[in-house]
Amino acid sequence: MTKSIMGVDDGTQGTHWLSDGTSVRMPLLTERASSFVGHFLIDAAKAEELMPETDVRPVLVTPEHALITVQVMEYLEKNLDPYREFVCGIPVHRSPGENVPVASITEADELPGNGSYIVHIAVDSAQALLVGRDVLGFPKVMADVQFSDSATERIAEVSQDGVPIFTLAVQRSDGPHETLRRDFHCYSVSPVDNAMYHVPYQLEVTATILQGPGHARLVLGSHPVADELRELGISAQSVGAIFVPQYALVSNLPDKVVPLPEWTEWRSAYRTELAPIGAGSASS
Repeated sequence: MTKSIMGVDDGTQGTHWLSDGTSVRMPLLTERASSFVGHFLIDAAKAEELMPETDVRPVLVTPEHALITVQVMEYLEKNLDPYREFVCGIPVHRSPGENVPVASITEADELPGNGSYIVHIAVDSAQALLVGRDVLGFPKVMADVQFSDSATERIAEVSQDGVPIFTLAVQRSDGPHETLRRDFHCYSVSPVDNAMYHVPYQLEVTATILQGPGHARLVLGSHPVADELRELGISAQSVGAIFVPQYALVSNLPDKVVPLPEWTEWRSAYRTELAPIGAGSASS
Protein backbone atom coordinates (compact mmCIF):
# COMPACT_ATOMS: atom_id res chain seq x y z
CA MET A 1 0.00 0.00 0.00
CA THR A 2 2.75 2.46 0.82
CA LYS A 3 4.26 2.23 -2.65
CA SER A 4 0.96 2.76 -4.47
CA ILE A 5 -0.17 5.56 -2.13
CA MET A 6 3.13 7.29 -1.51
CA GLY A 7 4.98 6.58 -4.73
CA VAL A 8 7.99 5.17 -2.88
CA ASP A 9 10.26 2.72 -4.66
CA ASP A 10 11.80 0.26 -2.20
CA GLY A 11 14.84 0.08 -4.46
CA THR A 12 15.83 3.59 -3.38
CA GLN A 13 16.20 2.58 0.25
CA GLY A 14 19.60 2.44 1.90
CA THR A 15 21.01 0.72 4.97
CA HIS A 16 22.01 2.92 7.91
CA TRP A 17 23.89 1.57 10.89
CA LEU A 18 22.79 2.44 14.40
CA SER A 19 24.93 3.02 17.48
CA ASP A 20 24.10 -0.42 18.90
CA GLY A 21 25.44 -2.20 15.80
CA THR A 22 22.05 -2.93 14.23
CA SER A 23 20.82 -1.34 11.01
CA VAL A 24 17.69 0.20 9.53
CA ARG A 25 16.46 0.62 5.97
CA MET A 26 15.58 4.18 4.96
CA PRO A 27 13.23 5.76 4.26
CA LEU A 28 10.95 4.44 6.97
CA LEU A 29 7.66 3.24 5.50
CA THR A 30 4.54 3.20 7.67
CA GLU A 31 1.62 1.40 6.06
CA ARG A 32 -0.77 1.18 9.00
CA ALA A 33 -0.92 3.48 12.00
CA SER A 34 -3.46 5.41 14.04
CA SER A 35 -3.28 8.67 15.96
CA PHE A 36 -5.20 11.35 17.79
CA VAL A 37 -4.22 14.97 18.26
CA GLY A 38 -5.19 17.93 20.42
CA HIS A 39 -4.42 21.53 19.46
CA PHE A 40 -3.73 24.04 22.22
CA LEU A 41 -2.67 27.68 22.40
CA ILE A 42 0.75 28.70 23.72
CA ASP A 43 2.46 32.04 24.22
CA ALA A 44 3.83 33.23 20.85
CA ALA A 45 6.89 34.97 22.31
CA LYS A 46 7.87 31.86 24.27
CA ALA A 47 7.40 29.73 21.14
CA GLU A 48 9.68 32.03 19.16
CA GLU A 49 12.38 31.67 21.84
CA LEU A 50 12.50 27.93 21.10
CA MET A 51 13.31 28.44 17.40
CA PRO A 52 17.10 28.21 16.93
CA GLU A 53 16.86 29.19 13.24
CA THR A 54 15.41 32.59 12.42
CA ASP A 55 13.78 31.37 9.19
CA VAL A 56 11.78 28.67 11.03
CA ARG A 57 8.97 30.48 12.79
CA PRO A 58 5.86 29.45 14.73
CA VAL A 59 2.49 29.68 13.03
CA LEU A 60 0.58 32.49 14.74
CA VAL A 61 -3.15 32.34 15.32
CA THR A 62 -3.19 35.76 17.01
CA PRO A 63 -0.31 38.22 17.51
CA GLU A 64 0.07 36.79 21.05
CA HIS A 65 -0.63 33.11 20.45
CA ALA A 66 0.98 30.22 18.62
CA LEU A 67 -0.16 26.59 18.59
CA ILE A 68 1.16 23.37 20.05
CA THR A 69 -0.08 19.92 19.07
CA VAL A 70 -0.09 17.05 21.52
CA GLN A 71 -0.22 13.84 19.51
CA VAL A 72 -0.16 10.15 20.38
CA MET A 73 0.52 7.50 17.71
CA GLU A 74 0.46 3.73 17.40
CA TYR A 75 2.54 2.22 14.58
CA LEU A 76 1.24 -1.21 13.62
CA GLU A 77 2.79 -1.96 10.21
CA LYS A 78 6.15 -0.34 9.51
CA ASN A 79 9.65 -1.39 8.60
CA LEU A 80 10.34 -1.26 12.35
CA ASP A 81 8.75 -3.35 15.06
CA PRO A 82 5.38 -1.96 16.29
CA TYR A 83 5.61 0.81 18.85
CA ARG A 84 3.79 3.74 20.42
CA GLU A 85 4.90 7.36 20.49
CA PHE A 86 3.92 10.80 21.67
CA VAL A 87 5.00 14.12 20.15
CA CYS A 88 4.50 17.68 21.32
CA GLY A 89 5.19 19.93 18.35
CA ILE A 90 4.76 23.58 17.39
CA PRO A 91 3.35 24.17 13.87
CA VAL A 92 5.94 26.23 11.98
CA HIS A 93 6.69 27.62 8.54
CA ARG A 94 9.52 29.25 6.61
CA SER A 95 7.64 32.01 4.80
CA PRO A 96 9.62 35.18 4.07
CA GLY A 97 8.34 38.52 5.27
CA GLU A 98 6.24 39.42 8.27
CA ASN A 99 4.93 36.60 10.43
CA VAL A 100 1.21 37.37 10.39
CA PRO A 101 -1.55 35.28 12.00
CA VAL A 102 -3.31 32.75 9.78
CA ALA A 103 -7.05 32.34 9.47
CA SER A 104 -6.91 28.57 10.03
CA ILE A 105 -4.46 25.70 10.50
CA THR A 106 -5.45 24.54 7.01
CA GLU A 107 -4.10 27.80 5.66
CA ALA A 108 -0.88 27.23 7.61
CA ASP A 109 -0.40 23.88 5.84
CA GLU A 110 0.01 25.81 2.57
CA LEU A 111 2.86 28.01 3.83
CA PRO A 112 6.41 27.42 2.56
CA GLY A 113 8.38 25.01 4.71
CA ASN A 114 5.30 24.10 6.74
CA GLY A 115 5.68 21.46 9.38
CA SER A 116 6.29 20.95 13.08
CA TYR A 117 9.11 21.90 15.43
CA ILE A 118 9.48 19.03 17.89
CA VAL A 119 9.44 20.15 21.50
CA HIS A 120 9.16 16.72 23.13
CA ILE A 121 9.07 13.20 21.71
CA ALA A 122 9.15 9.76 23.34
CA VAL A 123 8.59 6.14 22.31
CA ASP A 124 8.12 2.79 24.04
CA SER A 125 10.62 0.96 21.79
CA ALA A 126 14.41 0.97 22.08
CA GLN A 127 14.68 0.32 18.33
CA ALA A 128 12.52 3.35 17.47
CA LEU A 129 14.49 5.45 19.95
CA LEU A 130 17.80 4.58 18.26
CA VAL A 131 16.50 5.33 14.76
CA GLY A 132 15.15 8.67 15.95
CA ARG A 133 18.39 9.71 17.63
CA ASP A 134 20.96 8.20 15.28
CA VAL A 135 19.34 8.91 11.90
CA LEU A 136 16.66 11.59 12.17
CA GLY A 137 18.10 13.92 14.81
CA PHE A 138 15.11 13.56 17.14
CA PRO A 139 15.56 14.02 20.92
CA LYS A 140 13.73 10.78 21.67
CA VAL A 141 13.55 9.15 25.07
CA MET A 142 11.66 6.15 26.43
CA ALA A 143 8.19 6.49 27.93
CA ASP A 144 5.17 4.32 28.63
CA VAL A 145 2.05 4.96 26.50
CA GLN A 146 -1.19 3.22 27.51
CA PHE A 147 -4.44 3.45 25.54
CA SER A 148 -8.02 3.08 26.67
CA ASP A 149 -11.46 3.97 25.38
CA SER A 150 -14.62 5.39 26.85
CA ALA A 151 -17.96 5.55 25.09
CA THR A 152 -16.99 8.90 23.56
CA GLU A 153 -13.20 9.29 23.76
CA ARG A 154 -9.88 7.70 22.86
CA ILE A 155 -7.51 8.16 25.81
CA ALA A 156 -3.73 7.96 26.21
CA GLU A 157 -1.95 7.95 29.56
CA VAL A 158 1.74 8.77 29.18
CA SER A 159 4.30 8.31 31.94
CA GLN A 160 7.96 7.68 32.57
CA ASP A 161 9.29 5.55 35.42
CA GLY A 162 5.82 5.76 36.97
CA VAL A 163 5.73 9.57 36.89
CA PRO A 164 2.74 10.89 34.91
CA ILE A 165 3.56 13.18 31.99
CA PHE A 166 0.06 13.79 30.65
CA THR A 167 -3.30 12.24 29.86
CA LEU A 168 -4.74 13.15 26.45
CA ALA A 169 -8.33 12.35 25.50
CA VAL A 170 -9.82 13.10 22.07
CA GLN A 171 -13.39 12.67 20.94
CA ARG A 172 -13.94 9.45 19.02
CA SER A 173 -15.52 9.70 15.61
CA ASP A 174 -16.94 7.07 13.27
CA GLY A 175 -17.10 9.53 10.42
CA PRO A 176 -17.35 11.17 8.10
CA HIS A 177 -13.62 10.85 7.54
CA GLU A 178 -11.58 12.86 5.07
CA THR A 179 -8.66 11.43 3.11
CA LEU A 180 -5.87 13.98 2.94
CA ARG A 181 -2.34 14.02 1.54
CA ARG A 182 0.33 16.33 2.80
CA ASP A 183 4.06 16.97 2.41
CA PHE A 184 5.72 18.58 5.41
CA HIS A 185 8.93 18.80 7.46
CA CYS A 186 9.74 17.96 11.05
CA TYR A 187 12.37 20.26 12.54
CA SER A 188 14.23 19.26 15.69
CA VAL A 189 17.34 20.03 17.66
CA SER A 190 19.38 16.89 18.24
CA PRO A 191 21.09 16.88 21.64
CA VAL A 192 23.54 14.32 20.22
CA ASP A 193 25.31 16.87 18.03
CA ASN A 194 23.52 20.15 18.89
CA ALA A 195 22.30 20.64 15.33
CA MET A 196 18.89 21.33 13.83
CA TYR A 197 17.61 18.64 11.49
CA HIS A 198 15.10 19.20 8.67
CA VAL A 199 13.31 15.91 7.92
CA PRO A 200 10.84 15.71 5.00
CA TYR A 201 7.72 13.55 5.23
CA GLN A 202 4.88 12.45 2.98
CA LEU A 203 1.58 11.64 4.66
CA GLU A 204 -1.75 10.18 3.60
CA VAL A 205 -4.33 10.22 6.35
CA THR A 206 -7.92 9.22 6.92
CA ALA A 207 -9.12 11.61 9.60
CA THR A 208 -11.95 13.53 11.17
CA ILE A 209 -11.02 17.17 11.82
CA LEU A 210 -12.80 18.42 14.94
CA GLN A 211 -12.82 22.21 14.86
CA GLY A 212 -13.42 24.39 17.86
CA PRO A 213 -12.97 23.90 21.61
CA GLY A 214 -14.00 20.93 23.68
CA HIS A 215 -12.92 18.04 21.44
CA ALA A 216 -9.69 17.29 23.34
CA ARG A 217 -8.76 17.20 27.02
CA LEU A 218 -5.20 17.44 28.34
CA VAL A 219 -4.30 16.79 31.97
CA LEU A 220 -0.67 17.56 32.74
CA GLY A 221 1.16 15.45 35.29
CA SER A 222 4.10 16.04 37.66
CA HIS A 223 6.91 15.15 35.21
CA PRO A 224 9.45 17.81 34.05
CA VAL A 225 7.96 17.61 30.53
CA ALA A 226 4.61 18.66 31.96
CA ASP A 227 6.30 21.58 33.73
CA GLU A 228 7.96 22.67 30.50
CA LEU A 229 4.60 22.63 28.71
CA ARG A 230 3.18 24.77 31.49
CA GLU A 231 6.07 27.21 31.04
CA LEU A 232 4.95 27.72 27.43
CA GLY A 233 1.59 28.96 28.71
CA ILE A 234 -0.37 26.04 27.25
CA SER A 235 -4.10 26.71 27.29
CA ALA A 236 -6.40 24.75 29.58
CA GLN A 237 -8.90 24.31 26.76
CA SER A 238 -8.19 22.83 23.35
CA VAL A 239 -8.88 24.83 20.20
CA GLY A 240 -9.29 21.78 17.95
CA ALA A 241 -8.53 18.10 17.58
CA ILE A 242 -8.03 15.38 14.97
CA PHE A 243 -9.12 11.76 15.22
CA VAL A 244 -7.05 9.58 12.86
CA PRO A 245 -8.10 5.92 12.53
CA GLN A 246 -5.57 5.23 9.76
CA TYR A 247 -2.58 6.85 8.13
CA ALA A 248 0.39 5.96 5.95
CA LEU A 249 3.68 7.81 6.24
CA VAL A 250 7.08 8.05 4.58
CA SER A 251 9.87 9.24 6.90
CA ASN A 252 12.80 10.36 4.76
CA LEU A 253 16.41 11.11 5.56
CA PRO A 254 17.14 14.69 6.68
CA ASP A 255 17.58 17.06 3.74
CA LYS A 256 19.38 19.68 5.85
CA VAL A 257 21.41 19.71 9.07
CA VAL A 258 22.32 23.09 10.59
CA PRO A 259 25.00 23.18 13.33
CA LEU A 260 24.04 25.33 16.35
CA PRO A 261 27.33 26.02 18.15
CA GLU A 262 25.83 28.79 20.30
CA TRP A 263 22.55 27.04 21.12
CA THR A 264 21.97 26.03 24.75
CA GLU A 265 19.74 23.02 25.29
CA TRP A 266 16.72 24.03 27.39
CA ARG A 267 14.93 20.68 27.87
CA SER A 268 15.24 19.01 31.23
CA ALA A 269 16.65 15.77 29.84
CA TYR A 270 19.61 17.41 28.18
CA ARG A 271 20.42 20.56 30.13
CA THR A 272 23.65 19.17 31.57
CA GLU A 273 24.39 16.00 29.62
CA LEU A 274 22.95 13.61 27.06
CA ALA A 275 20.64 11.14 28.75
CA PRO A 276 21.93 7.57 28.30
CA ILE A 277 20.18 5.85 25.39
CA GLY A 278 17.26 3.79 26.65
CA ALA A 279 17.76 4.92 30.23
CA GLY A 280 14.40 6.61 30.67
CA SER A 281 15.96 8.71 33.45
CA ALA A 282 14.56 11.95 32.05
CA SER A 283 12.35 13.10 29.23
CA SER A 284 12.86 15.13 26.13
